Amino acid sequence: MARKLSLPTLGPATDIFAPPTVDAVRARLGGRASPGPRPPESGESPTGGARSSERIGEVVRLGAGEPLRLGVLLADEGEVVDVLVERGTVRRTSRHEVSPWIGEASAELADAAAAARAFGALSEGAAVTFSARGRSPEAGTLVEKCRWGGLVQRSDGVVVGVGFRRIAASAEPASRS
Repeated sequence: MARKLSLPTLGPATDIFAPPTVDAVRARLGGRASPGPRPPESGESPTGGARSSERIGEVVRLGAGEPLRLGVLLADEGEVVDVLVERGTVRRTSRHEVSPWIGEASAELADAAAAARAFGALSEGAAVTFSARGRSPEAGTLVEKCRWGGLVQRSDGVVVGVGFRRIAASAEPASRS
């Protein structure tokens, strides 16, 4: 006897071909990054907390057990951190599940850490160069920082979502449109 399967529908064809909204792109980049200082930990003075951007790009160890899992800290916001682990996967976990790694890291992790530190040093409104998927590098303005990348306005006014590895500071000042 044949079994009937019900598959989900995609909805109207116009939804499939419509450009993504800024909200959808922001969600794909992990959500808006909060630029403020992290809350102080117990025993720490309220003004003694490091800014969340100071730890971005740090190579960290996830968990305390075996096997050894290393990653790069992409977002540090209070009790929740995002860590880039193998094959481009981002893991959102508790601050208490990660600890700084003091040792050698693979070339891939070192490159990701350097890119994350460079992105972490950028501020909204900064002039940047970026390379969107399948396109040559171009100039733009970082409109909004997200946890794993940013929303960048191109010279033609279009806003695109770009991962942190594809955004770099530009020597040119940002132009205001």
